[in-house]
Amino acid sequence: MTSSKINDTELRKQFLQYLNQPELCEQFYIYMKSEHLAYVLEFYLACDGLRNLLDDTSKQGPIIELIYKHYLCNGKNLSSS
Repeated sequence: MTSSKINDTELRKQFLQYLNQPELCEQFYIYMKSEHLAYVLEFYLACDGLRNLLDDTSKQGPIIELIYKHYLCNGKNLSSS
């Protein structure tokens, strides 16, 4: 069970490294868009951007509000766009 956990962690690290490369992230976005799943990647990137601003509280509020309005309010959920 431990080796599976390590593999999952390693896979996650590799995926995040992939997303941190603009050209590859764009290609993945194009793929996700073709599968009608671009909103999932957009939501992830918005939340990741928020996480990167944890020390800058002046920018957190507007980003949280944007994420809420675009992805979560009015009964929206991430299982459909």
